Amino acid sequence: VAILNFHVTGGNGYEKDIIGYISIGQILETWENSNFDSYNWNNGGNLPWFISNAGAYEGSYCLKSGAITHSQNSTIEIELQVISTGNISFYRKVSSETGYDFLKFYIDGVERGSWSGEEDWAEQTYSVAAGIRNFRWVYSKDVSVNTASDCAWIDLIEFPSIYDADPILEISQTEVNKSLFADQTGVETIHISNAGGGTINYDIEILSDVPWLRNNRNITGSTLTCSHNSFYAGDTIEWDFTALNLSPDTEYLDGITLDFPTGFIVDSISEFFDQSEDTLLLQIGAPGNGGSFYWYGRGTDNWGLVHVNESATGTVNAHILEDFQDNLTIYYTLHGEVYGAEPHTVYDSLIYTNYGPRVNWLSVDPSNGSLGIGNDDEITLNFNSFGLLPGVYTCNLNIFTNIENVVVPVTFTVLNPVGIQTMGIGNISVYPNPTTSNLFVQSDLFINNIQIINGTGQMVYSSRLCVKEININTEKLAPGVYFIKINTDSEVCTKKIIVE
Repeated sequence: VAILNFHVTGGNGYEKDIIGYISIGQILETWENSNFDSYNWNNGGNLPWFISNAGAYEGSYCLKSGAITHSQNSTIEIELQVISTGNISFYRKVSSETGYDFLKFYIDGVERGSWSGEEDWAEQTYSVAAGIRNFRWVYSKDVSVNTASDCAWIDLIEFPSIYDADPILEISQTEVNKSLFADQTGVETIHISNAGGGTINYDIEILSDVPWLRNNRNITGSTLTCSHNSFYAGDTIEWDFTALNLSPDTEYLDGITLDFPTGFIVDSISEFFDQSEDTLLLQIGAPGNGGSFYWYGRGTDNWGLVHVNESATGTVNAHILEDFQDNLTIYYTLHGEVYGAEPHTVYDSLIYTNYGPRVNWLSVDPSNGSLGIGNDDEITLNFNSFGLLPGVYTCNLNIFTNIENVVVPVTFTVLNPVGIQTMGIGNISVYPNPTTSNLFVQSDLFINNIQIINGTGQMVYSSRLCVKEININTEKLAPGVYFIKINTDSEVCTKKIIVE
C-alpha cells in the first residue's frame, strides 16, 4: 500500500491535511517465510496455531491448529484497516468429528463460515466493507471424542486493500504525582492510545516496588497447570489445579503430589476429580502452614483413574501471609502406574509472581482493554488518603501489553495542614537510617506508642510501651521505604526510614 499525504489550502485561511492510500498488487499471507512476521497476528487460545511444513495447499507451508484436547480451542486473529470495500479469501481444510468439532471464521465477531468433518482444501471468499475490521479463525473441540486428524488448516489468505502498520503504544504521562490532605479522595487521569495499526491489548496492575518483580518467570510446558499465575501478599485465594495425562504409551495416572511452601496457609483442599467423575482421594496432608499433599486413586481393574488425554482437577483454598517475600514455588509430582517405558513420574514446579502487598490507596478504571487502530482509552486513577499518615507513598502502574510493557511511577503525598513534624525535636533520635537489621529509638520523654507503616499505607509494626529507648528488629521487613510514628507524652513525630 502506498501512502499519499495531501495538504489542501483555500481562501479565508482554510487548511486541511488528507492521507490517501493506493493498493498495489495482491496482499497475501502464505507463511512461506515460516514465521508470523508479515502481519500483526494475535495467536492464542488454549494452544496457538503453528506453521506446518506438511500438506500445504500452495508452496511448502500452511497454518495448522494447535494439538488441543476436549473443550479447548486454537484462535488466531488480526485487526486491519481496510481502505476500500473488497473481498477476503482463503483456503481451508478440516479433519474433525462431524457436527461437534468445528473450524469457524468470523468478521468483526460475526460468524461467516463453519466447517466440520472431512473437508478437503477449498477456497472461501467473503465481502468486506471499508473500515477497521477484525478477522478471526477458531478451531474448537467439544467435550469428548477424538476423530481423524482432529485439526484444521489455513493457507493462501488474500486480504482486501489494507493499511497494516505496526501498533504503536502511546501513554500521555511518564509519571503521576498527586497530593491530598488526610482523609480525602481525588482523581488523576492518563490516556493510553494506539497510534499505529493492529491491536494493543493491555492490563494495568498497581504494584509495590519490590525487588523480586524485576525478574519474569512462567510455567510454560508444565503438565500440571493452575487457574492463576500470580498473587498479592496477604490475599485469600481459591486456585484450581489440573493434571493432564499426555502419556505416549497409554500409561494411566494414579497419584498427584503437591508441595506448598511455608507462608502459604492451606485452609481447605478438595479431592481431584477427572472427566469421568472418578476421584483421586487425599491420602496425605492436612490444612495448615505449607506442607506436602498426596492424592491416589485406582479403579476396580487396578489401573490408574486418569486415562490418556484425560485431566483431573482439584481446588485449594488458602491465604498467603502478608510478609511473604519473593515469588511462590509449588512443586508437583505426577505418578503413573508403572506401565510401559520410563519415566513413571513427572516432577516439576509452578512459579507464581508475587506482586507484593496490595496498594490500598490507589485504584484504576478501567484496568484492562483493547485498542484498535487510532483508539484512545482514558484511565482514571482514584486516590484515597483515609487512614494514611502524612508522608510520601509510592507505587508503580505496570501496563502490560502484547507489544511492550511500561512502568509509570506514582507518587502520592498526604499533607498535614499544620506541617509534618520531623525527628530531632523533643530530643528524639532514630538510627541508623537506612537500617538493615536493627532500628534504635531514643527519647528524653517516655515513648507511649510506636507504629511503622509501609509505602502502601499498611501498618507492619505496632507496640504500646512506656520506655525511653527501644531496639526494633527490622529483619522481617521487606526492603523499602517506611514511616515511623512515635507518640510521647507531649508530641507525635513522624519520619521516613529506609530498610535495606
